[in-house]
Amino acid sequence: MKWSLLSNGKQTKESLNEQIAQQNSNAVSINLSNKATTVKQMNMISLKEDDLRRLLQFKPVVSNHIDNIVAQFYVNLEQEPALMRIIKDHSTIERLRQTLSIHIQEMFNGKIDENYLAQRQRIAAVHLHIGLDPKWYIASFQDLLNSFITLIEELPYEEGDKFQLIRSVSRVLNLEMQIVLEAYEQQHENQLRTEQNHLHNLLQTLKDSARTLSASSQSTSESVESMKLSLDQLSDLSHSGSSIAEKLQSQTNSEQIKLENTKAESEQISSKMYTTEKNIHELNDLNSQISEVANMVTSIADQTNLLALNASIEAARAGEHGKGFAVVADEVRKLAENTKLSVSQVYELLKDTNGTTSSIEQSIVELKALFEAERESILSTSASFTEILHSMTELKIQNEKMDIDIKNLVLSLGTISQEASEVAQAAASLDQQ
Repeated sequence: MKWSLLSNGKQTKESLNEQIAQQNSNAVSINLSNKATTVKQMNMISLKEDDLRRLLQFKPVVSNHIDNIVAQFYVNLEQEPALMRIIKDHSTIERLRQTLSIHIQEMFNGKIDENYLAQRQRIAAVHLHIGLDPKWYIASFQDLLNSFITLIEELPYEEGDKFQLIRSVSRVLNLEMQIVLEAYEQQHENQLRTEQNHLHNLLQTLKDSARTLSASSQSTSESVESMKLSLDQLSDLSHSGSSIAEKLQSQTNSEQIKLENTKAESEQISSKMYTTEKNIHELNDLNSQISEVANMVTSIADQTNLLALNASIEAARAGEHGKGFAVVADEVRKLAENTKLSVSQVYELLKDTNGTTSSIEQSIVELKALFEAERESILSTSASFTEILHSMTELKIQNEKMDIDIKNLVLSLGTISQEASEVAQAAASLDQQ
């Protein structure tokens, strides 16, 4: 790129130093009394007032060709689509041309002070805000330097003067880059510090949550182990209940023949059944499966207790012949009571994690309806024992089913316990990091 510098087309050799000597002694200044670091940077690149005088002398040439310099700058800029996208997103080419024109000419004013530095720092902040990488900023300065060198090469100065002027331009551009890149670095450090603080806060929150999770998981694991133990005990009681039910079945078959004349007592059995309504309140459940098993066992225990009570009454009325059966009935009653006690222990373990369950009165209502429907058939003592026999069979089946359900539940609780333990270990490990 060539620009004409002399209107008459002639180039006569002139002395740059002689032109500078004609400048006012106060035309240039470096006033950075509060910027010791910047002064050191300038000393390192040998940027002195003599350089500012050369730059000030060169300013009219720059101002006369500023439009060409800026135009050439944006011709090169348009070759990078990413830079053009940044410009379109945040400004316009025309506005940036005006800003760049002012910015370039300020470098040749011969004044470097705190206002000069502040203006460069503001530019750096804007560039960082819009996402302009430092590499493009550095490249743009090389582009400007190329334009300045082209101008200087056409000046009517001795080669030594041109060389001195190029060095002065390079120095001020270097200072410009130092100021802007330092501001870039400071902005990046501030962002990084903010992100690190945010990350630290998140990590602390995560550690606090991990400690809470670890403690909660440990507590859950311990509760599950306790429930597993209770369920194992309940499973043993279920086995015992099945054995007693089988024994009771056998004895009922033998006693049924002897008690065929006890029709009148069937009404008492029905009456007693109507007085056995009970409500179970405040049953807590840690999970729905355990609650269902507990409700089922409670229902079975109530039925067994009722049947045992009925059997005891019949045995009492049978006199000497019913003693053996009375013992069996008492065994069944005790088993039922023990079963209910075990269930209540399970509910005690679960009371902290569940609300009140609904009353099981409906089960008793259904049982009353069953007895009412069968009222005529149980007028016969033989029919009564048939019903007892049927109930014992159901009890056995339900005990066997309950045993299977309990085993499955124990397996599920084992998995839950293992997972809770793993969660606790993972949370504890996270808290230690």
